[in-house]
Amino acid sequence: MCDWDGRWDRWDPRNSIRNWLSSLTGHAAATVASALRAQPHGARRYHEVLDDRSADTAIRSAIHTAQ
Repeated sequence: MCDWDGRWDRWDPRNSIRNWLSSLTGHAAATVASALRAQPHGARRYHEVLDDRSADTAIRSAIHTAQ
């Protein structure tokens, strides 16, 4: 998901993915956070999630690290 969005730079999928990222918790959030760390170029595109206090801390941390 990070690689695809980073290559294609499409707003509609990015908005859907951002909402999905904010909804993840627990093991799912940890798994996706690992993917975000592996694809920092794509993770940077979700900087809005950093301000979403309802987003899991693992997701926010991975995005923050990519900045």
